[in-house]
Amino acid sequence: MNHLHLLRAPLLGLALLATCLPALPQQATRYTLEIIVFRVDGDASGEDPSAAPSLRSSSSTELATTPVAGRKLASAASRLRAGSGYRILAHTAWSQPAAGWNSRRGVSLSQLGVNVPGLSGNVVLERGQFLHLGFDLKLDEAGKVAQLAEIRRVKPDEAQYYDNPQLGVIALVTSGT
Repeated sequence: MNHLHLLRAPLLGLALLATCLPALPQQATRYTLEIIVFRVDGDASGEDPSAAPSLRSSSSTELATTPVAGRKLASAASRLRAGSGYRILAHTAWSQPAAGWNSRRGVSLSQLGVNVPGLSGNVVLERGQFLHLGFDLKLDEAGKVAQLAEIRRVKPDEAQYYDNPQLGVIALVTSGT
């Protein structure tokens, strides 16, 4: 029984030492993002696109595109194509780590391979205590401008719908490694 008492002090010392050591760096979680950007055809609301806040974004270089077969929003895209009044402008997917909260580091549509005349903007994925997804998109067609600028908290594996009267996005964020 006396020998157990002798082992207790070194084990307690090792436990205290382990709590003082810096944590090993963890591999950043990568997220797969899939978006469908679409135009709502119909009457314009007269909304002033300059009133929307801008998400200032800078480039992120850790992108990897996702094959078409891996896309989970294909059925939503089919429903939009089949419905009247909607025109899909872009459907793309990629994976990336999230930027730090409030960094506004994002990726441009051109970096994602989206080359639609008149469509420009950025996609921002940030992680703080919660995961946030945001868009700063602008569509300029024949002088008519539609802008979508919004960032919000999202949960992985839940489809999100962002819209204004002329422009919309369906987005899905899934967590990877």
